[in-house]
Amino acid sequence: MIDAIVSDYQMRDGRYRIPQTGKEDFKDIPFILFTGKGREEVVIEAIENGADFYLQKGGDPRAQFSELSHKIRQAFRRKKAEEELRMMKALSATPPKEFSGSTNREDNFFQ
Repeated sequence: MIDAIVSDYQMRDGRYRIPQTGKEDFKDIPFILFTGKGREEVVIEAIENGADFYLQKGGDPRAQFSELSHKIRQAFRRKKAEEELRMMKALSATPPKEFSGSTNREDNFFQ
């Protein structure tokens, strides 16, 4: 099971691309773009394609990876809360089943 995806903007093959995190297979997995590319169009493209956060590389590595760790936890909690909300909405939209009686003899006695 994948808990989160952290990706760079420039891939190993030298091509630039934003993974399509909006695809059905990855829609519930937190995605963080962690890159040295700080251009505004990169940030916009990342967010439009479903990235939960964008972090720019550089500066103090300890502070940088602490922030990355925080963003991963934050994105994971948000995705979990969104999933729980979807489940609650689905349950509340489902009409309740009729009570068919208990199989417990004591419950039937007091009816």
